[in-house]
Amino acid sequence: MDRQNFVLGMKKTMGLGYPHLKKFELQEVKIDKGNFVVVGCGTAVQDNIHIHATAIFGARMVDGKPRFDIFAFVSNTCS
Repeated sequence: MDRQNFVLGMKKTMGLGYPHLKKFELQEVKIDKGNFVVVGCGTAVQDNIHIHATAIFGARMVDGKPRFDIFAFVSNTCS
């Protein structure tokens, strides 16, 4: 299988892109070396699969504007 066919197969199997965070309820913000670690209960959708779990992402200020890292789910439940 060549690279092009592999990529096409993965796109059909895995979908495209990252999950889209549709809802986020803030639980905690921690300061980490001048940046922020943000934790909360998130709802995301990817390829018609809905996920509701604890989400975490990094945030920082750059030139007076907020910048956010890609989020990740760290547990299957929200507490």
